[in-house]
Amino acid sequence: MAEKFGHKYELYVGKPTELIERHHAPTGFEGTIPAGIKSPDNVKSLISSGYVDYLTIPKDVKKISDPIQMEADIKYSKGRTSGTPQTATIRVYNLAPSTLKYLEADAAVLLKAGYEQDKELPVIFVGQVVKVSTVRKGSDNITTMLLKDGANTLKNTKFAAAYPEGQTYGFVIDQLIKVFADNGIPLGSFERNFTRSTQPIKEAGAYSGTLGGVLSEVCEDIDYVWYLSKGKLYVQPKEMDRLIDLVEISADQVIGALKPNDDKAGTSSVDKESKPAGVKVNTFLNGDIGTHTYV
Repeated sequence: MAEKFGHKYELYVGKPTELIERHHAPTGFEGTIPAGIKSPDNVKSLISSGYVDYLTIPKDVKKISDPIQMEADIKYSKGRTSGTPQTATIRVYNLAPSTLKYLEADAAVLLKAGYEQDKELPVIFVGQVVKVSTVRKGSDNITTMLLKDGANTLKNTKFAAAYPEGQTYGFVIDQLIKVFADNGIPLGSFERNFTRSTQPIKEAGAYSGTLGGVLSEVCEDIDYVWYLSKGKLYVQPKEMDRLIDLVEISADQVIGALKPNDDKAGTSSVDKESKPAGVKVNTFLNGDIGTHTYV
C-alpha cells in the first residue's frame, strides 16, 4: 500500500530528553535536512525567548523508516476536560535486535508521515511508550507499542511553588508552561483572556502535586482548559474552540462521500436518540489535520 500511494514515514525512538532542544535561533532547511540538524518544525517560546525544536536525528535516537513495514492507529479526540492524553498504537514488523533495544517503556517517540513528494514530513504523533510487546505471527515478528502523548511527563513530573497574594493566574500558568517545556513538552499556544489571566490568585498559598494536576487546578479557577496535541501544550479559555490552524481539503482527497457522523461517540448511553452533530470525512493521509485544526 505504501508503494502504491507513495507513502513515506519516519519513526524516531529514543530518550525523552534527547528529542527536543531549546536554542536561540530558528532553523530553516529546504529539502533534505543534514544529519544531526534540528527540524524546522519550531515554536517560538514565550518563556525562554528562544525556540523549542524537535530534533529529527539527535544522538542515540533510532530512526525507523521504509522499507520496514509499519502500521499506526492514532486517535485525537476533543473534550472539555483538561489533560486527557491522546493515545496511539504503532506496530512495526521484523525489527533487528539492535533496534528493538530502543523500544522500551517511557521511551520517547516521534512519528512523521506523508508522501514521497513532501519536502519535510509533517509530525503525526509525539509521545512516550507506555507498553511494548513482540509476538510471532506466521513468518513475522510484530512489535506493538502503546503510546500516550506526554505520558512520561504527566506521570513523573512534580510541581511545587508558593505565591504571594496578588500574583496573577497568568503568571502561575507561565511558570507551569516553563516546566512542561523543560520536561519535553513545548508550548503550542497560551490564549490569554485579559480579564481572567490578569486576575489575582485568591489568597497567598502554595501549589503542589503532579504537573498536570496543578495546571488543571489553576485552569479550573479561571474557567480555562489545557490539552496536548502532537506533543505540544495548549492552554485556553474553556469555551474557546480549538481553531488554531486552517486546513483545506480538496475534493480529490475525499474517500467516498461526506456523511453525517452517527457513530454515537461521546453520547450518553441512556439517550438512544442522541447523535453527535457534524459530518464524517474520510481522506488520504494528511498530517496537518488534528484537533487543533479548522477544516
